[in-house]
Formats: sequence, C-alpha cells, structure tokens
Amino acid sequence: MKVFFLLLLLTLTSTFASQNIYAEDITHPDIAGSVLNLLSNEASAAEQALRNNLKQNSVLAIAAIEGAVTREERNIATALREILREKIQSAGYFKLADEGLLEEILDLPDIFDKGMFSSKLAPHAGALAGASAIIYGRISRDKNIIAIALRADDTKTGSQLYNSDKTIPFLEASEASKQYLIENYSPDYRTPYIRFSGSMSLFNYDKNPSASNEYGLGLSLICDVLMNHSIIAEFNIRSPFSGWYSYDSALYEHNGSNYEISSEIKNTYTSSFAIGYGYIIRAFTEFYFRPVVKGGYLSMSYNYRHMNTSLFAEPLPTDNSGKVSDSCASPFAGFTVDLLYRYTSPVSWFFSAGYTWVFNVFNDSWITKTGRGSSFNTELSGYTISAGAVLYL
Repeated sequence: MKVFFLLLLLTLTSTFASQNIYAEDITHPDIAGSVLNLLSNEASAAEQALRNNLKQNSVLAIAAIEGAVTREERNIATALREILREKIQSAGYFKLADEGLLEEILDLPDIFDKGMFSSKLAPHAGALAGASAIIYGRISRDKNIIAIALRADDTKTGSQLYNSDKTIPFLEASEASKQYLIENYSPDYRTPYIRFSGSMSLFNYDKNPSASNEYGLGLSLICDVLMNHSIIAEFNIRSPFSGWYSYDSALYEHNGSNYEISSEIKNTYTSSFAIGYGYIIRAFTEFYFRPVVKGGYLSMSYNYRHMNTSLFAEPLPTDNSGKVSDSCASPFAGFTVDLLYRYTSPVSWFFSAGYTWVFNVFNDSWITKTGRGSSFNTELSGYTISAGAVLYL
C-alpha cells in the first residue's frame, strides 16, 4: 500500500514536470511585446485625447487602476499607470499632479470605499488634487480574458474626455507579466513573495494502533523565490481520535490473589516543525502542483497506565517511577504533493497528500513493584492529508 501511494504521488508530479507556474516553459517575446504595445497605444491615445480638450500645461492626475486581484492583473495595472506617467512626462505638454497628495485623496473613506470607476467620484478626486483632468480605470477578469477599461474625466464639468475598453487573453498577460514587467513596471512582482498558510490535517499512523488517526491545525510561512521555488517553514499540532489503547494484558499471582494487569497508552498531542522545499508546476489554467520534500523534528506527548482490572484486588500496581505521562521526540522526513488553486491570487486554496518517515521507534517499558513488567514499541511513520487557505502578502 505504501509503495503504491508513493508511486501515485511521483506519477502525478512527473506528469506535469515540464510545465511552469505562470506560463509555458518557452518564453514568447512577441507575446510580451504585443501586450506592452497595447498598453503603450492606450496611453498614447489617452494623452492625445486630452491634448484635444485641454490647454497646454494643464495639470493631470493619474489614479491607480482599480480592480486588480491576481498578480498578473496587478502587474498589468501597474504597468499601464507607469506607461501613462512616462508618456505624459516625456511629451512635456501637461503637468502631473502631486502623487502623494493624490494618494491621500484616494484613501479618503468616501472615495476608497466606493471606488472611482462606478461611483463617478473621479472628477471630485481630481479637483481635490488640483488637476484639470483625471485618468483612471478598472481591470477585471472574465474566465480567460483580462478586460481593461480606461477613462479620463474633466474635473470641472465632469464630462468624459476619453473612454476605451480593451481585452487581453489571460495567458498573454501572464507571459508579459513574467517576462517583461518583472524588471520594468511591476514592483509587486519582485521576489521573494511571503505567504501564510493555515490548514487542517489528518494523519494516519501506518503501524501505530495506539494513535490511530490524528487531526490538527497547521501554520506555514512560505517564501517563493524566482517564481517557481518555495521555501516552507511549517508548524503542526495534532490530537488523536482514539482513546486508550491496551497493548498488553496478563494474569499475575501475588500473595494468593490473581491480578489481571492491563498496560494502556493514550496519545494526547503531537507537534512538529519542519523546513521544506517545493517546486511549483502549472497543471491547468488555475491549478498548480507543488511536490515538497521536508525535514524536521516531531514530539509526541502521551499518557499511560498499568491497571489492575480485578474488582476485589489490592491497590493497583504502578511502574517504579510512578509517572503517568511522558513524551518522545524524533527527527523525521516527509514528501507531499500539494494541489494549489489560484495560487497567484491574494487568497488561494490547497489540498495536500504525502507520507512522513519518523526515524526513531517509540518505546514504553514498565515494571511493577512485584517485578512484573512489559514493553511496547511502534513506528510513528504514516500518511498525511491536509487542506487549507494561503494568504499572499
């Protein structure tokens, strides 16, 4: 069963190993260039429309493009705003409003909460910034298309001076984002990317009936480097479903009385910390695979008892130390395959399955005051599955 499970995981990862998280492995300069040409043409058309309606040296305000959610959308929105700024500055026909003042205005509750695109607050915001006109826009995604709407309004009359709607195929936007915008217009794309992950997990011990299944919570800090490489630090804590497990039972005679001694153990919780490395592979449009190898340290806490189950017997025997709880620790290594959904979005989801090898074998040995004793040992390795959410900061 273990061999089959591991082979299945390896097959899944190798199937998609030739694909890339943001686009195909083969880069396409022509695609990146066509997207940037479209943005540049939009900026030129907007600047020309404003020239036709405003006097020279008029002040223009350029607001951030609203609606960007995924990293690709944010990159395209950032690029369009920067290209607009460069076009207007290089032409020298208009002046630009103070960017710091404009950002303060856009952060005002009435404007920030409603947004400018649908609230018709753009002329008011531009006027507060001392501009004669304001350029603003919205970016959105519909299935495999990214839509860009660009507008320019006269801040005095409220009339619209420029109105344009364009679309870009998502994969082309992704390729442009990956290849060109990284170095030019997109500070949001610079690595590393920090993510926090929260999950619920289920762990099944392969050969440890005392623990059975454990459920728990996990927290991870994920640092993505060079787009496809993940460095992961994770902490998990789990509690078992099962109760007491009897691993030994025997009859003993002492002072003419028969005793049935039952040796029992109960896991209370297991905690672990691990460092891992993963490689992100695009599988489908919004799905990614990430095989992960990890290593760390595991600690298990448990209670145990050695009970006299006879009804009319002398006081229960105990082990010499008198302890009723203990813990064990061990280094471990693991392998998982993560299925990621919309990983480039601010909030994404994942499902993970894998196997964990624990190097030390758990042992419990005891001896009663009468000299009778027993011992229990088991492996702590097992299968794990988890699911949760990832927050991109």
